Amino acid sequence: MTRRHIKSLYVFDIDDTLFRTTARAKLTNSEGKVKYLNSQELKDFKVKDDETICFAEFKDSKKFVDESQPINPIIKKAQDCIKEAAYGSKTILLTARSDLDCKDLFLEYLNSSGLDINHIYVERAGNLAKLKTAEAKKLIISKYLESHQYQAAYLFDDSMDNIQSFVQLKKVFPKIRIIPKHVDDTMINENKFLNQS
Repeated sequence: MTRRHIKSLYVFDIDDTLFRTTARAKLTNSEGKVKYLNSQELKDFKVKDDETICFAEFKDSKKFVDESQPINPIIKKAQDCIKEAAYGSKTILLTARSDLDCKDLFLEYLNSSGLDINHIYVERAGNLAKLKTAEAKKLIISKYLESHQYQAAYLFDDSMDNIQSFVQLKKVFPKIRIIPKHVDDTMINENKFLNQS
């Protein structure tokens, strides 16, 4: 008996899902007080009206290459998903970052970390600056699902905001299995999420 392959869309976040990163955002309030937030502090952070935020370190490819550390169990999972391309599935990396300052350097590092850049595409939710990250990610995933090529979609992400937003796609695409995978400290939490209906 041969295995029946389900065409799936696999979506992996980058920061604190595939890689531990050191980049920080600079938060400045109306009084000029500055605070720095790492990616863990940022993942579900809400900027107040009197604050401005600068993501310069998240655009720095050299910083990413020099300081980011692969999270090996999740890299391995991504590698397994990338192999499914032979059966019509697709793997994308979906980051909250906008365009990095040196695309080639960034992609070379992904490749050297075991992510075959010939079979993945990096989507940058940060380029949709007017949307919150969770909404931008949901919009990008929706565009892939609108092709009706996939029977299942998986999101591997450390942000519960992103996970909950992804789960909302069940209502939009009732025929596609929407499968959230919350990544927490190198482990994939496969528990059911409350707001899946």
